[in-house]
Amino acid sequence: MDDHTRLFFEEEFDDVRCINLANRTYPTHHRVRKMSRFVFKAYAFYHASFSDILLLDADCIPVADPSRLFDSTEYQKSGNLFWPDFSLSMPAGAYGLFDLAVPTPNGNWWMAAESGQVLFNREQHADVLEWVWFLNLHGPDGLYKHMWGDKDSFQLAFHLAGKADDYRQVMVAPREVVCDRQDQDVKYLHTGMLQAQPDGQLAFMHRTDRGKFDPMSANFLTCDYVTEPLIEPRSQALFNNAGGFGFQDWGLDVGFKTQCNFTEPLSFHAECGLQLRSDKFPIAAIAIESYPKMQGIMLESYAAFRSIKAAIDAGELLTGACKGYDRATGMNC
Repeated sequence: MDDHTRLFFEEEFDDVRCINLANRTYPTHHRVRKMSRFVFKAYAFYHASFSDILLLDADCIPVADPSRLFDSTEYQKSGNLFWPDFSLSMPAGAYGLFDLAVPTPNGNWWMAAESGQVLFNREQHADVLEWVWFLNLHGPDGLYKHMWGDKDSFQLAFHLAGKADDYRQVMVAPREVVCDRQDQDVKYLHTGMLQAQPDGQLAFMHRTDRGKFDPMSANFLTCDYVTEPLIEPRSQALFNNAGGFGFQDWGLDVGFKTQCNFTEPLSFHAECGLQLRSDKFPIAAIAIESYPKMQGIMLESYAAFRSIKAAIDAGELLTGACKGYDRATGMNC
């Protein structure tokens, strides 16, 4: 993080303190190694000054006040809360290395998670945290070949700590958010995944893949349509296009509102009798205008990006030795 960004956070928000992890004491009971990418997320847990932590990726935007998650029944009972990915499957390889059975869907839900947002109590699950750190520390040495980065390390850590039954996940599938590119081969390009709170209210917009805001690019993807909650097998169609994550024209029905005059956008799939585990296309989607609060937050994020981009172009940010994204380390300055 450059000095300008650090000062912005510390001046703009009350009681915010930025920590340079390079200056923090390394846990002596673990091997020393040069850290990069996913490893930093696990390391950040060690040096947070709070017992209860909400970890957010830089590309994850809250679309509602996240503080109420700390008081949710799910978190209060378990001391952890994770959010689902689009995939039903867990990587078998990592579990096999530790002679553990791979978690499988239990008939109601699945076990794959994404880690753009994590709610975690460090004191209650200090033993799990040790395993999270161990797994990610050895990730670049080959363990990441058996799992998808840090996102799969958390549930595996609960198993290794003997606390598999304590692991909790939000039981609401993510919604796909797409940008309408009109005449492109992949007409509806993936912008991000929209995650929910345990009670079904919207929580986070996680901009992933080409949906990330890139300060070195002049353009960004807008959020135009939001699908019904998306589950395999239909979610896999996202990844089957050579032109990028997303759907071709036949894959989404963006005019679904005209077919079913629902009253509540958050539950339009239930009102209209849609089967989430269906393998049929097209997938129902509605305009982001149906979620006015989220739309307003997205418009604010666009304006913020344009402002930052203008400052970069004017030479006011990312000056000196900083060259943006470094593929060797996987870090942005």
